[in-house]
Amino acid sequence: MLQKEGHLPVIQALLENEATIPEYLRGWVVFDAAKGGHLPVIQALLENGAISKEDQGKAVCGAAKGGHLPVIQELLKDGATISEGGRGGAVCDAAKKGYLSIIQELLKDGAIISEDHRGWAVRGAAKEGHLPVIEVLLKSGSISEEHRYSALQTAQEKGFEEIIELLNSKKP
Repeated sequence: MLQKEGHLPVIQALLENEATIPEYLRGWVVFDAAKGGHLPVIQALLENGAISKEDQGKAVCGAAKGGHLPVIQELLKDGATISEGGRGGAVCDAAKKGYLSIIQELLKDGAIISEDHRGWAVRGAAKEGHLPVIEVLLKSGSISEEHRYSALQTAQEKGFEEIIELLNSKKP
């Protein structure tokens, strides 16, 4: 898989020779390149119109999983179409790893993620002790009592006192 390894010269040669990526693979190609943080590969694919806006949305999810903010910014600048569920999934992946700047980018401009995705993201962040991530997520909207309680239990098990205090202050 050339895109996983970031083999830009080979990808450029394929694009110059008008090689096409089969439709059923396009989403995975761009997802893998984005997850690996291969910004030059993403840029080459974008410049050649080799990926749809929808597949760009999938790539945003890959970049969030891999922690690659510049890739996300490039894709969003190009107008990537991200479903609400896709954006929510990307936020969840970033929250688990504490990628605060990625979460802020994904929530920019009033982007909507569901209460359920926000809850899962808070739970993932609580498990790893990412207090700033939890603060941003809670400011972006409410979470269910079930998710708050689950995140609180996780924080208590791990001994994350500041997270416990924050989640206790958010009781309905």
